Amino acid sequence: MAEHITVNPAQLSALSRSYQQISTRIDGLSTIVAAAPGSADLTSALPGSRIVPAASTTCGKWSESLLAACTNIDVIAQAADALAVSALAHEHDQSAALEKPLWSR
Repeated sequence: MAEHITVNPAQLSALSRSYQQISTRIDGLSTIVAAAPGSADLTSALPGSRIVPAASTTCGKWSESLLAACTNIDVIAQAADALAVSALAHEHDQSAALEKPLWSR
């Protein structure tokens, strides 16, 4: 026997929008992290230091990690949108079936 799961399309759409907003913020953070070594002008502040390339490499990896998180969050948002659309279609189909006269079923 299949389980029945009840979902609220409006709540799923709101969840998707929330995830999209989070993704946008993380994307912005990724941009800031990637630009941090240059913005701080580490090369001038620490001339000849081995910290400068290490900081640049680390910031680059953190930025990549944040962008990967954005991609994953976007996938979750798209899944919530798709589920909301499917739930609305299912509700429409159920409503249409209930509106048919008993003799035509």
